[in-house]
Amino acid sequence: DNPFGEIFVLMLNYDMGYYNAVVRTLFLRSILITLVMTAILATLASLVIDRVLISKVLKFRIKLQRACEGDYSAWVSQEQSIPEYRDIAEGFNSLVRAAAQRESDLARHAEELSAAVNQRDVLLREIHHRVKNNLQIINSLIAIEQARVDPSSGEMFVQIGARVRAMSAVHEILYEAENLRGAQLEDLVERVFQAVMAVYNIQTNDCAFSYDLPELLLAVDQAIPLSLLMTEAFTNAMKYGRKGGKVQIQVTARLLPKGWMLQIRDNGNGFPDSLESSEGFGFVLMKGLAEQLDGTFEAFNDNGAIVRVDIGAML
Repeated sequence: DNPFGEIFVLMLNYDMGYYNAVVRTLFLRSILITLVMTAILATLASLVIDRVLISKVLKFRIKLQRACEGDYSAWVSQEQSIPEYRDIAEGFNSLVRAAAQRESDLARHAEELSAAVNQRDVLLREIHHRVKNNLQIINSLIAIEQARVDPSSGEMFVQIGARVRAMSAVHEILYEAENLRGAQLEDLVERVFQAVMAVYNIQTNDCAFSYDLPELLLAVDQAIPLSLLMTEAFTNAMKYGRKGGKVQIQVTARLLPKGWMLQIRDNGNGFPDSLESSEGFGFVLMKGLAEQLDGTFEAFNDNGAIVRVDIGAML
């Protein structure tokens, strides 16, 4: 009865669950592919960075360590593809060249200085040797004059000879010493004592000598006046310090808060009561020598004669 003929109705029924599953699968696949590609690219980038940058930095650090240890052949190649790294390599190589040049200059200056010091030491030893020889000649002349004068006047020449021997002992010590900066106090005390014994022809059996000294290095301008002062003190002890037997002489030195002290004592009858007003040349000389050492001089009695000098400055 339909004038238009038969009518067909087409009904399409979509399964949205299936559609959503397909879309979700495609989305997950795209994400997975993206992650895989990202991981691959990251790995490739890491390899490239390690090859191009990190390995070069590690090599640079090794070169830097070698340069710090004094190996100035540790140069970095300036043929680099990265301009910044090329600039760093150029700066590093310039620094190494400057350090190597400075090291070479220092070594040359040190060698020149060592040669100058050695030459100075040779000259100083020669000076001390010649001074010692000249003092020995003077001492010989004194001995000749002593033999020509009256024996009663010979004591003056003996004392002069002892003082000359003391000064000669200082230069002998400095000539023989490895260190030309000065004379060791212990060595100086022994040499001066032996010189005074030789002058007065005193045998070892007639004198008991002992000392207790710290290690002190005396400059020449300190050693000479101190040796003369000790000569006067030893002379007094050997001449007047005998008390019924051997002469006992003891030398001690102690460090003080502001300087040091030297003391020489014997076991004799001591100094006379008029010591303070004494105008004897020996005491006047010792006082003057103590002042030359920027020190103070004392002479007093305590179970024997004691000579003490306090020196205000450390040596």
